[in-house]
Amino acid sequence: MSFPSFIDILNEYNYRLIFTIMNIFNFKHDKYFNRLIRILWGSVVFNPIAMEKWYSKTSTRNEYEYPSCISKIALVELLKLYRVRRETLEKIEDTSYLLNWTVSFKYDFMNATDEYLYIEPSIINEILKRSKKSKFFQELLDTFFSVHKFKNLFLYNISFKEEHACIFNLSFFTYNESLVLLFCSNLDILIQKTYQVFNSDCLNALNIIYSKFTIEDEISWLKTQNFKIINYVVDKWESIFQFCVNEPTSPGFDVLLNVVKEFFTKENNPNIFIHDKIVSCYDFCKTKDLQIYADQSKVEKYHNPGFPLQTYIFIQYSIVYLTLEFVIINFKALKNIYITFTDTDIKDFNIKDKEIIENIVDIQFDRSKVYFNFLSKILSFPFLENLKFFKSSIIFSNTKISLNENQNIQCLIFENSSVSHQNIFVELINKMIGLKALDISFSKKILNPFISISEGFHLHLDKLNYLKYHDSESSNYNLLNFSCFCCLSVFEFGSELSSNYPEGTLKEILHNKNFICVLMLNINGVSVGERDRSALEKCRNL
Repeated sequence: MSFPSFIDILNEYNYRLIFTIMNIFNFKHDKYFNRLIRILWGSVVFNPIAMEKWYSKTSTRNEYEYPSCISKIALVELLKLYRVRRETLEKIEDTSYLLNWTVSFKYDFMNATDEYLYIEPSIINEILKRSKKSKFFQELLDTFFSVHKFKNLFLYNISFKEEHACIFNLSFFTYNESLVLLFCSNLDILIQKTYQVFNSDCLNALNIIYSKFTIEDEISWLKTQNFKIINYVVDKWESIFQFCVNEPTSPGFDVLLNVVKEFFTKENNPNIFIHDKIVSCYDFCKTKDLQIYADQSKVEKYHNPGFPLQTYIFIQYSIVYLTLEFVIINFKALKNIYITFTDTDIKDFNIKDKEIIENIVDIQFDRSKVYFNFLSKILSFPFLENLKFFKSSIIFSNTKISLNENQNIQCLIFENSSVSHQNIFVELINKMIGLKALDISFSKKILNPFISISEGFHLHLDKLNYLKYHDSESSNYNLLNFSCFCCLSVFEFGSELSSNYPEGTLKEILHNKNFICVLMLNINGVSVGERDRSALEKCRNL
């Protein structure tokens, strides 16, 4: 294909036309595609006449929008011409690590599939350095961002300084629809500087996460900024106060009171005991204080802000044996409930409030004994994602209990814990049909939850993509008998703290089982010898 006006007179109109053609015909994004874009920008950067035509802004505008993935490639190739460091370019190219981290927030306004332009201090410093060395660089960047429009912008750990003013006047703010500010400071100054170039018709959401303002009353100040939507996750390390659930409730605290009451019902009291004792946890602990990670003087404004503001405040409730952690939105709705049972014997547990059930995302048992009746109910929690056992035991009853399938549990951790009936435990795991990560480790052979399962009982986890397995005592390497590893991409075996697996272990595990799709292996504490010669023969995608 012959592109128009290639190299010599690559003005803005022709540049847009070339990118439009490449996008319409869906060019493959490989090294040749990147090289072509580098040549295009080389035609601009090293051609003064072409650069003058770009800066004159006289070309006809083609408002065709390009996907963020293409625009990122173009930005990286442009910065390469100015010898920006490889580490900085990688942060712009691949933000998956950042999005995976922010997914743990589990807030509705954060969408992991969105393509963000990521900006952090090292990126800003690189731009400032190049601006001092080249008089055209800053203007060229401004032109670039008027062509390549990023709808989603992510600022991380930014503290605005006057020397940054030239950066925040660039066009990449102009067409922004969603701005995320994570761990930023001097936030009111930063927002004021960027708001000067915002297109108010474009910006839909301002998302503030664990960031700090210079002013005392940030809620009143945000109200004056006229943003369409503001999501504000209050910094939980900034301030804290206690609320006693036995006191008369204040406006906005009724939701918190309902959460505590739901866990402290007459029905639950006789079913949760101090571990190996006939003492109810609730009778032992009379204090019921909530830790609220916010400024107490601002509670009313969090509750009734009077403008489109969603405040997310971290709440913690603990009575030694039971810990609840959750987020409350505007003191009206619950979000992201984490439950931890410590040193308890849990025969049964009932939660009837629909809002609470639908917001439980994580349940953890530490040094506890859990009866199967409660575990069977856990499978019915529709949005539970993580289930963890540490030095705990599962007691299965002789009574047949039907198990429901759960599609949302994604991670199961079973560390130094035991089960009373291994076949039923396998059946329990198989009901977690959406399981993506499984972490099994034990220090004693008798704790291996799979060592004595009956013939015909196998784990069937078709969506599992991460497996960690460690037995620090037994040299028996007859690993979990899976029917298929069709989606497994990461496999960690053994531990750096022990080296007890004999020669031939790798061959037995990797060659005789289905590890065809594994991309990464992490093997520790395994003796490798002649018997392992063809162990990796079937691992063709490593």
